[in-house]
Amino acid sequence: YGTALGATQLNATATYNGNPVAGTFTYTPLSGTVLNAGANQTLSATFVPSDTTTYVTPASPVTTTITVNTAALSITANNASRVYGTTNPTFTASYAGFVNGDTAANLTTQASVATSAIPTSPVGGYAITPSGAASANYTISYVNGTLTITQATSSTTLTSACMRTFVAGQPFTQSAAVSGANATGTVTFNDGNGGTLCNSVALNTGAATCNSSALAVTGAGTSSVYNLSANYSGDGNYHSSASNALLVTVLRATDVVFRNDFETQTLSCPIE
Repeated sequence: YGTALGATQLNATATYNGNPVAGTFTYTPLSGTVLNAGANQTLSATFVPSDTTTYVTPASPVTTTITVNTAALSITANNASRVYGTTNPTFTASYAGFVNGDTAANLTTQASVATSAIPTSPVGGYAITPSGAASANYTISYVNGTLTITQATSSTTLTSACMRTFVAGQPFTQSAAVSGANATGTVTFNDGNGGTLCNSVALNTGAATCNSSALAVTGAGTSSVYNLSANYSGDGNYHSSASNALLVTVLRATDVVFRNDFETQTLSCPIE
């Protein structure tokens, strides 16, 4: 398919007693015609001799059959990528082997291109599979592409339900929330001065909590300020991220006046 009829196919001859006879052949289909693929298609030739005094035109044309083989067409799924947790892009395909000016629009049935990956499929590579195209003129083969799913960006937010000024040594609770459905990994809570308050706390449904009494007044002053932060480790599907700073002030216990014996109690939140 795709080869125009020419002298190789339209090659009738006229003879008399074994000798060639000059004249003109008219072919059906005409020279230059591109036939669709198929077996046993009819070619016919009508002959008119140049010397019509000696020879008469044959009463009927001569015929033969021709088989037009299918052309080879390869359909390749184009590679694509997306971020974890998002929907798949619209997949496309490339074609190699079209002849006779054909395009994908000439296919009887268009190719479909799909993958097994869904939004929650883990980071990695997944086959993009073309299939389903049809055409009587082509023998179609397929080449898979690859969908690459990359890590999503995460964000970490550090908060505390408690007040931000409290006495050194009092228990203090802070929570880190990590964005992203099904995020796993750990969170490390830092005091902002090079120390670690809670190390590698596992996420539980996107959150981690740090309970610590380790904040103290440093130096000779009556208080110290800490810019607390939390670092999320990331996992196979999410990039790591660092939180906002949470500013707290710690007072030296010897410089604080206690009432009602609060200093000996365990409180859910520090008392300013």
